[in-house]
Amino acid sequence: MKNMVSLFALIVLIFSSSLGNAGVDINYNVPKDGRVTIAVNDASGKRVRNLIADVQKTQGAQTISWDGLDDDGNMVPAGEYSWLGLTRGEL
Repeated sequence: MKNMVSLFALIVLIFSSSLGNAGVDINYNVPKDGRVTIAVNDASGKRVRNLIADVQKTQGAQTISWDGLDDDGNMVPAGEYSWLGLTRGEL
């Protein structure tokens, strides 16, 4: 796993279920072309949603939206959520 690079430290997203379909935009920067994984965790650190997993992205600024749904398609309760990004080059 030495090829894995964390995109950012955890950033807290305050999500309110009243956002509905508006969702939350997550802006991140890819340091170099590579494969990216972005996940959302709840305040206890439990993974609630994998937004993208091992998807090829180009270097530079990127944005992905989270609609407030978990991996099962259920709306998460209002609260604090964090996202974590990882990137890797070719193995």
